[in-house]
Amino acid sequence: MSPIRLAVALDGAGWHPAAWRLPEARPDELFTAPYWIDQVQAAERGGIDFVTIEDQFGVQSPLTGPDGRTDRVIGRLDALLVAAHVAPHTRHVGLVPTANATHTDPAAIAAAFAALDQVSGGRSGWRPQLSARENDAAHFGRRPAVALTAEDVAGGPLAISLRLRPLFEEAAGFLEAVRGAHDTLVAPLAHAPIPYELAAKGADIVFVTPFSLDDVGHVLGEVREAEAKVRTRSEPLRVYADLLVHLDDTPGAADLRRRHLDGLDGAEADSDAKIVTGTPGELADLLVAWHSAGIAGFRLRPASVPHDLHAIVDGLVPELRRRGVVPEAYGSGSLRERVLSTGD
Repeated sequence: MSPIRLAVALDGAGWHPAAWRLPEARPDELFTAPYWIDQVQAAERGGIDFVTIEDQFGVQSPLTGPDGRTDRVIGRLDALLVAAHVAPHTRHVGLVPTANATHTDPAAIAAAFAALDQVSGGRSGWRPQLSARENDAAHFGRRPAVALTAEDVAGGPLAISLRLRPLFEEAAGFLEAVRGAHDTLVAPLAHAPIPYELAAKGADIVFVTPFSLDDVGHVLGEVREAEAKVRTRSEPLRVYADLLVHLDDTPGAADLRRRHLDGLDGAEADSDAKIVTGTPGELADLLVAWHSAGIAGFRLRPASVPHDLHAIVDGLVPELRRRGVVPEAYGSGSLRERVLSTGD
């Protein structure tokens, strides 16, 4: 069986909205270059295949619009610029920034990622993102092509993707235009059959969000159905599962950290991905089981940085290496060649 591939999704102080309040967080440094160099170098120290870097045109908010909260850190640096700056300070880890495919010119995206691929020595990737947010469109003097309603959001991923079908169809042409100019690794996030088809048309990897082992089988079935319907590329689409992780030395300590963060934020944090609370060993059990069911890799979202990032690097990765399911060191070749390889 091919090795488990690991990615880490970096987003500010972590994926929990109260992570910036923890004593070990560095909220005054979130918008500085050294902060991001430290995070990506930590991932590289652990042999992580690649990191993704979150971004969007507007500040973080619910899909239906800003919520007016002033007790959270919002705003992000330009993910492409972060990746380009970090590249000379790293040697092996892949750099996969998020870039918008709704309000950006394909030629500009292709040129930007060609430059990133050059400065990183072949380690670039692109996480394409669609946008139906009104505040994003306003940056360009536009109205959103499709306006999401509260009812759409309440209907879940399928209702949202049906509503956004025109954006996905437009994005398919966008991916083809970028592919024609530069063959970088492409890895979108998808939650339902329509976006699975977008990924099958033009991506190498698709990030998905199953919540159980049974759900893994269901999601894989939908992805393979989308592949059979629209994919023309010879290599199969690799499926990575997203997991938001709270890790500690004991299950009780991990649960206590999670509840402490929820208390700081004033509400129990939710996620579009499964939230895993436990030890690195327990997370390793889950990864091995899901990998055996057909998941090629995992994109781990650390709830808090640096704590959960270091737990991944210093706890999870050594455990997976002990079990012989992840490589002992980085292989040769470009990022795309490495992660699409079926060997070590």
